[in-house]
Amino acid sequence: MNKVGKQWLEDVKAQQTYPTGELAEAFYLVKASHKKLRIEIRNDLPYASYVEGGFMQKGHYVPGHWEGKRFIYAPGEKSGMRVKTGWVDGNYVVRRTKIYADAALQARLEKMGLGMR
Repeated sequence: MNKVGKQWLEDVKAQQTYPTGELAEAFYLVKASHKKLRIEIRNDLPYASYVEGGFMQKGHYVPGHWEGKRFIYAPGEKSGMRVKTGWVDGNYVVRRTKIYADAALQARLEKMGLGMR
């Protein structure tokens, strides 16, 4: 189970798209239990849950500038952009990876003749 947990953790990290990579690096494996078939991964960054599950955004001004298609936040800069009010979808990487990991585990158990019904 530890091997499956480590693979799940690597899959989650590989799919993160946050530009600096700090979000991906902050994920860690808490525990993997054989007895309960349980794997727990966490990320303690304050904004991790918002990136994963989405959030309601209030319109406001953000200082910074554009470099190509990427906005660079720069506190104190005179230029910037106005952010619209509305729902910002999450990336659901952990949720999607869990679904994939569950299916892979189920296939492995069935191959061993231990499939869950």
